[in-house]
Amino acid sequence: MDIVECKKSYKEFKAELDAEMNRVANGFVRIGYALKVARDTSILYESGYTSVVAFAAGEYNLDKSQVSRFIAINDKFSEGGYSDRIQEQYVAFGYAKLSLMLNLPDEVNELLTPDLSKADIKAIKDEIDEEQKTTDIELMIEQQEHLQEHPEQQEENMLAKAVKSRLHDAPEMWMELNVIIRKSNSRKAIAEVFCPGESKVDMVRIPGIGRLMVSYKGPDNNIEVVAVRTGEKTSYEWYKMEAMLMRLMPSDDVEANWQQAYAEPFPKKPEVAPKQPKPSAPEKPKPKEKSKVTRAVTRKPEPPKEPEKPLLHDVEPSIPKPDPVEPEVQQELEKEVKDADDQIEGQDSIENHEEWMPNKVIDTTYEDVTEKQKVAPVQPEKAQNEQKNVQEQPENDQDEEKRVCISDKRKILDKLYVLRQKVLNNNKEDAEVLAEEVVSMIGGWDVEEHYPD
Repeated sequence: MDIVECKKSYKEFKAELDAEMNRVANGFVRIGYALKVARDTSILYESGYTSVVAFAAGEYNLDKSQVSRFIAINDKFSEGGYSDRIQEQYVAFGYAKLSLMLNLPDEVNELLTPDLSKADIKAIKDEIDEEQKTTDIELMIEQQEHLQEHPEQQEENMLAKAVKSRLHDAPEMWMELNVIIRKSNSRKAIAEVFCPGESKVDMVRIPGIGRLMVSYKGPDNNIEVVAVRTGEKTSYEWYKMEAMLMRLMPSDDVEANWQQAYAEPFPKKPEVAPKQPKPSAPEKPKPKEKSKVTRAVTRKPEPPKEPEKPLLHDVEPSIPKPDPVEPEVQQELEKEVKDADDQIEGQDSIENHEEWMPNKVIDTTYEDVTEKQKVAPVQPEKAQNEQKNVQEQPENDQDEEKRVCISDKRKILDKLYVLRQKVLNNNKEDAEVLAEEVVSMIGGWDVEEHYPD
């Protein structure tokens, strides 16, 4: 591609572009300012519109949310909060970025730079939203537990806490810095590791403190650390970073330094199979630009281990400890137990004999009872025995009277069962009829007639 020669100098070109950027960014603030004037003065009196929202919708097709956003942008990013000029540090931000920054704390917005993309700012916003899900009480409990395990961290400053957490999740950075800090004039090289481009933002989460936002803007600018929950901001010069790394890495042994700093072995890289040659494929599109924001890595607490069951030796020391079971013997024992639980071929089962099995009970508490099923379900065997007893010839008149009494009771109880179902199903009319029948049956049931004694 041929390069077209431009007659303007770079200085003139840059001045024009800067002016255009200022005009676009300042336009959002000016729109918000104009809408605030329409809201706060009588300028709309002659227009016939009753409110600024109606005016913006009728004239410019702006809905209520857009009006509110323009006004909010002016409130937060204009000079003095009520002006048609944007603050100098926000000139190069566009409308989309400023809209996201509306919900961020001022301390965070002050550290953002125009080279951050909209996705970068959204990632920062997501981190802050996630931190707000943790309550102050949960944070207090978290702090007590963490300091009990790591009392040495109580004396560390915010930069040391943030950098230790960041390097713990990036062992390759740890290895690189372990070499760089032993060279002369290492400060600039250290800055390039943490901030390869114009700016970089690291989000880390410290137990008991919450998320910290660390802003790097090259070796010529101080490192800024903001505590998201409190808004506390601290500035550190790069020589303090260099001194802190020297304390973390006192020797040239990478793994020994890691063990001393984190009380755990240095993570080993997983073995990867060698790449096999692949057939030529069409050229892939270029990968997306790498994010300038590193998200915080949150670690879930490990579940508490179940305490081991005490041995008889622990209760009574005179009892010797049992011999340890070899793995092969343990597997054989488990196999024997499993084989014992399996069904032996030809072995009988109680499930094959229905006469020995208990009868199933059907719960009809909340089922409606039809006219054909007004009697509570009874066990088949019991029903057959009762029918057989009724059909048998009574031995004497007294036995006959007893059976008649039992039959009357059962009819009353059956009616009561049906009545109960009608009441549960809110069937008032049928319930009233059944209630009258039950009362009549009870009135006609003469206990003394069957049991004169």
